[in-house]
Amino acid sequence: MTFRSFFTVCRQWLQQRSVTPRPPREWRFQAADGYAWLTCGEQCCWKIRLADVRAVAIITTDQGPWQDDLFWRFTVAERSVEVPASVTGYDMLPALLNEHFPDSDMSQLVVAMGSTENACFPLWAAD
Repeated sequence: MTFRSFFTVCRQWLQQRSVTPRPPREWRFQAADGYAWLTCGEQCCWKIRLADVRAVAIITTDQGPWQDDLFWRFTVAERSVEVPASVTGYDMLPALLNEHFPDSDMSQLVVAMGSTENACFPLWAAD
């Protein structure tokens, strides 16, 4: 997937996105042994193998501060999964990015953190 096609997917997603309520406090992002997953209580919402990730981006919206307005998006094959900034375990994502996607554009991470608009910030894409 190229940055251009990934950006197109991000733009389409932003155009379709509606206001999403904050996830319940029991949501937790975790990563170990080459996998990442999001759980809600005892139930797994999604699980991906990090080696299968084709692209990573940060999506921002203009819905803050009352709604989640920053999401990490992992694209795997034909689907994408997201990690809202309000979930427990969110703080491990920059280290995960450095470990599994070492050529990521960390400058985009800095720019995304200051965004208050609907935007997509590509951090990494597979060749």
